[in-house]
Amino acid sequence: HRDLFEERRGYIEQAAALHIPDCFVRTIEHQGRLHPLPSWRQRIAIMEAQRQQHVIIGFEPGLGKTFIPVWLYQLLAEQRLAENQGKGRMLYIGPKIVMSELPNRIRPGSVQGIAGHSYYVSDDLAPTVGVITDGLDAAEIEERMNAEVVFCPYTMLNVVKDDIAISDRL
Repeated sequence: HRDLFEERRGYIEQAAALHIPDCFVRTIEHQGRLHPLPSWRQRIAIMEAQRQQHVIIGFEPGLGKTFIPVWLYQLLAEQRLAENQGKGRMLYIGPKIVMSELPNRIRPGSVQGIAGHSYYVSDDLAPTVGVITDGLDAAEIEERMNAEVVFCPYTMLNVVKDDIAISDRL
């Protein structure tokens, strides 16, 4: 039992020591309460995303899935900039209702709608945001799937375009 305890303790210590870029706020308000950003579950998810190429993040709605790919993108962008490369790209696939609000969490005012909370301390530190509202053909989907970070909510993994599920494209 001692070995298992030490292994878990080391894992939690790694999660606590994860780099949180200065560009992020440290708390967000959700449903009238202040929450730390990142949460423990987000820290664990980032550790797993860094360890593995593909990760399924299965939190319930409203428990912080959206921030994880944004954080991962920012970590990779910092690493790429340190290596004199461009920031890279992130693709976030989501249903229309999510995409009508998500960009404002990254860069408030990006899309018309509710501003809500933003993950970034200021717009100057946030990446540019674009939203594709029309359907894409198979070639366009394949091209966009080459981003450094691709996030697809688990509710959309079985969405089919041109007879191929999104999960098969990842």
